[in-house]
Amino acid sequence: MVEPNDARLLARSSWLRGSAWLAAANGTGLILSVVAGVALARNLGPEDFGLYSVVVVAISMGVVLASFRLEMHLVAQLNSGPADFGILRRAMLASGLLAVGLSGLGALITLSFTTLPVILVVLACVEVLLSPLFLARAVLQVRADQASLAVATVSNRLVWVALVWLVLATDLTSPLSAVFAARLAAVIVEAVVVVRRSSIRLRMLRPYHLRLPTKEGAVLRASTPLALAGLAGMAYNRSDQLLLASIRGRTETGIYAAGVRIADLLLFVGPIVQNVTLPGLVALHRSGNRDGMRRAVADSILMTTVPAGLAVSVLVATRGSVVPLLVGSAYRDASDVAVVLAVGAWLALVGLAMSSVALAIGERKILLVTTVAGLVVNVALNMLLLGRFGAIAAAWTSVVAYAVAVLLPALRPRLREPMRTIVGASSASMIGMVVAGAAALRIRGSAEAGIAATIVYAVTVLSLRRTDGLRVVHAISRWRAGRRLARSCEVE
Repeated sequence: MVEPNDARLLARSSWLRGSAWLAAANGTGLILSVVAGVALARNLGPEDFGLYSVVVVAISMGVVLASFRLEMHLVAQLNSGPADFGILRRAMLASGLLAVGLSGLGALITLSFTTLPVILVVLACVEVLLSPLFLARAVLQVRADQASLAVATVSNRLVWVALVWLVLATDLTSPLSAVFAARLAAVIVEAVVVVRRSSIRLRMLRPYHLRLPTKEGAVLRASTPLALAGLAGMAYNRSDQLLLASIRGRTETGIYAAGVRIADLLLFVGPIVQNVTLPGLVALHRSGNRDGMRRAVADSILMTTVPAGLAVSVLVATRGSVVPLLVGSAYRDASDVAVVLAVGAWLALVGLAMSSVALAIGERKILLVTTVAGLVVNVALNMLLLGRFGAIAAAWTSVVAYAVAVLLPALRPRLREPMRTIVGASSASMIGMVVAGAAALRIRGSAEAGIAATIVYAVTVLSLRRTDGLRVVHAISRWRAGRRLARSCEVE
């Protein structure tokens, strides 16, 4: 018989086993993406890489609008039984209509007012049209099928890296269209894996099922705050690149984009934790288990901010010297940009934890409010500072916008207690970053500074008992105990 404490250990072990699948997949995907990004930056040069980044931003905005953030809504609504495919069908049909409309409108505007090649515009529109298929990931999340999510992610990255290598190995006069064709092929492979693994049948999307004014319209209305928040989030995450391109030109945009790619390395663990914890947080909230939810939120924020804080400390101590080593001397000015954006990435992880809590307890509108506030701050500061200071101003503006988006949810009474939990759990990492950065900045050598920052950060975090620094060790201990118990149950 399994005792209540043993049941909790088993649940934690299952949570972390699922996290291990996604961690391995995202870690592999991260390495492959870095390899592809470095190769593109080196071969395209700052100007073409800046154009590539701007087009990717446009595609990302189209995907966010077409998917309408319905995946998060579906996770909260779906159960794992076959009858749940009805709401999934309605969501995919509604998303399909949005994708068709956005693709047509985007192609018309782009071809009318820009000089981009037609083939590049077509490839971008096709990628947006594939967005509805990825809503099937909600089924995999609810089933806790992290292995399938991992397979889909790694498949995308493997195809992407292989095709990018092939494109760059071929001496093409205009490689950008071929690069976006490779990107589209990788997305198609991932979509096929997601659809097959989720066991849905595309014939359920036949047109006669479409009743947009009723059921599909209700699905869209329920997810509207999430969609608007997602669009605003995408805008304030990437609008700085669009503004840079229009004010300072493609070359500085390419330099800034290289810094963004390095800083984004810190974010890979965030979606892992959110995908695994969101269904559990929803269940804990519905059952009224406040203590369990508080522990889950604290553990999740520690699993994201502590390793990210270490990376920020090392990047600050080495003054971003890793950037020109990775992408080439042409991007030397991206070092300071990457350091500042890494701080913003740490804040984004804290905000991601808060958004998971808000989704679990049904506070979707606050996500829209905070994200729009971040967007307004970002655009306003960029318009004031970009012309004079350029890319570094865009980086600091992003940090300020992230801070605003993180702090505003505390205005909602239902989110004040989770906010206290998140601040308490993340304060060890924050203090560790400040102490490690201050200690290592006096050391001249990059390697020596990085080692010193690592040691100081680890000692600071583990010694902060009052700020829950040791909870990381406790969480790992519970995971190991849960694994041992799970193995003994399997043997019996």
